[in-house]
Amino acid sequence: MGSQLEKRPGQCHGRSPEEVYEKSAALKGFKREILRKTKGCVLMEHPAWLPGWASRYGARNTSNRRSYPEDLRRAAVVPSHGSCPVIPEKSFLYRLAKKAAFLGMGAYG
Repeated sequence: MGSQLEKRPGQCHGRSPEEVYEKSAALKGFKREILRKTKGCVLMEHPAWLPGWASRYGARNTSNRRSYPEDLRRAAVVPSHGSCPVIPEKSFLYRLAKKAAFLGMGAYG
């Protein structure tokens, strides 16, 4: 018999993906901290934060770019969609089309 952590299709360390997502302290911490940091893109607005978060939770760099954590620490901060005031649409038809196109993605209220 194999160990309890043997690989099975659709499993991660012997747990289902649902269980991993629901019980992961790292993912819960990530969600909590992201909400405090930004309503936009954390990689654009706080790139230097991610390597520190990853090391606190023991996350591995699987990007195939060994220097990526250091690149993030040195990356410039740039505004993203959540960091600036909303610019109202001038055209009613454009606003309606945009809402219809993006509503299903949770991008438009």
